[in-house]
Amino acid sequence: MNSSNNAGPVGMWFGYQVAAAAVLAVLCLLVVFTNTPNSRRLYGRLKQTIAQPREKDRPGTTSSTGQKAVAPPRSGLVTGYDGRRSTSKTITFAWTFVVAWMLITIGFVAARSGASFTDLLHNTPSLYLVLLGGPYAAAILAKVTVSSGVQAGRIQKPPATSTGPADIVSNDTGSTDLYDFQYTLFNLVALLIVIFLFGAHPGKGFPGIPDFLAILTGGSALAYTVNKGVTSNAPSISDVQPQTSRVGDSVRVTGTNLLPAAAKDAVPAVTVGGVQASGVTPPGSPDTIDFIVPAPTSGAWAPEVAQQVAVTTTAGVIATLNGALTIVGDQPLVSHVTPPRFKVGDKTTIFGSFLLAPGMSSGSSASATATVGGLTGQILDDNGTTICPVNFTGAYSNTAIEITAGPLSSGQSASTADTSATLKLSRAGKEATAPVTLAPAPVTTVPS
Repeated sequence: MNSSNNAGPVGMWFGYQVAAAAVLAVLCLLVVFTNTPNSRRLYGRLKQTIAQPREKDRPGTTSSTGQKAVAPPRSGLVTGYDGRRSTSKTITFAWTFVVAWMLITIGFVAARSGASFTDLLHNTPSLYLVLLGGPYAAAILAKVTVSSGVQAGRIQKPPATSTGPADIVSNDTGSTDLYDFQYTLFNLVALLIVIFLFGAHPGKGFPGIPDFLAILTGGSALAYTVNKGVTSNAPSISDVQPQTSRVGDSVRVTGTNLLPAAAKDAVPAVTVGGVQASGVTPPGSPDTIDFIVPAPTSGAWAPEVAQQVAVTTTAGVIATLNGALTIVGDQPLVSHVTPPRFKVGDKTTIFGSFLLAPGMSSGSSASATATVGGLTGQILDDNGTTICPVNFTGAYSNTAIEITAGPLSSGQSASTADTSATLKLSRAGKEATAPVTLAPAPVTTVPS
C-alpha cells in the first residue's frame, strides 16, 4: 500500500520534471532560432510576402560591389563573436537551464500538491548563488578580458574555421586547454550531482549541497578567469630573409603567432615600406610567411634603405619590424671576376648579386650573345674605349654569370702586353663595373 502511494507522487514528479524540461527546451529553441541570420531573413521574406505578394521573388539586398550583403558576425547563447563555442557561456547557460528547470518543476509540484511555492523555496541553500553567480562572473570577466586584449592587439580572435562541442575544452587552435577542461569538468560534476539529488526528491525543493562543491566550482572559475588575463598570442616578427632583395624576389618572414587559427583560404597581408606585397603564402609553419617583394606604387625604384616589414594577421593584428628589408632596384652589382686575367675567347665568371633582370629565373643557360635579359657587357681600356664586347656563354644566375671576351671591336688590334681594362655591365641605364686584365694571346699562366 505504501509502495503504491509513493509511486504516484514519484511518477507525477517525474512527469513534472519532463514537462519543465520540455518548456525550457522550447523556449531556448525559440530564442536560438529567432537569433540566427537565416531565421531573420525568413521572417523578413514572410513579412514582405504578406505586405507585397507580387514582389516576393525580388532578389535579396546586395552590396555596392554587386555581391550579396553578408550579415556581421553575431554571438549566440553559447558562442562568441568568433563563432566558437564559449566555455564560460556554455557553463553559464547550463547552470541557468538547470536552475530554471528546478524552479518550474517546483512550481508544478506546488500547483498540484497544494504546497506553498514559498515554503518549497524557503530552505534553498545560499550556495546556489555561488553556483549560478560564479559562472556569470567568470563569463563577464572573460568577455571583458578578451575584448580588451583584442583591442590592445594582445589577443588574436579570427573567425572560427569550424565549431563543435570540443570548443568548450579547447583553445582557438583546437588543442585541449587545461584551464578550460578543469572548469568544464568540475561544473559538469556539480551539475550532475544537483540534477540527481533534485530528481530524486523534487517535492523537497532545492537539494542541499556541500560547501566543498561550491568552493571547487568557484576555484575553477577563478583559475579559468585568471588564465584569460595572462593568455597572449600577439604576433611578432623576429627576422626577414634575405635582408636585401629586389622587386619580384621571394622573401620569408619569421616570427611568432603570424598565422592564428583561421580559414584555410584566409591569408595575412604583408607590406614593405607601406606598399602591399603580393604572393603572400603560408609555407606550413604558423611562424613563417613568404611574400613577393613589391614595386613602389609610383613605379620608380624604391630607395635602397632598410624599410619596415609589417604583417597584418587574419585577426587584424599588426606586427612590424623596422629596418628589416632593403629593396635593391635593377642595379647589378659585381663583386669580383675569376679569373681576372684572360684573353679574347677565354671563359671567365662574373660573381656578384642581382645580375639578372627582375623576373628572370636562375639556372638557365645563356646562348652566345652580347645580351642576356637586357644585360649587356663590354671591356673598356683606361681611356674608356671599347676593346671588345662581352658574350654570355654559360649557365647564369643572380650571383654568377659565365662570359667570354671578344672578338675585338673594329679598329682594335691585338696587344702584345697585358692591358688594364674595366669590365662593364649595363642594363636600363644602370651599370656595374669590375677591374680585369686583357692578356695577349697566348696566355701562358693565369693567376688566380
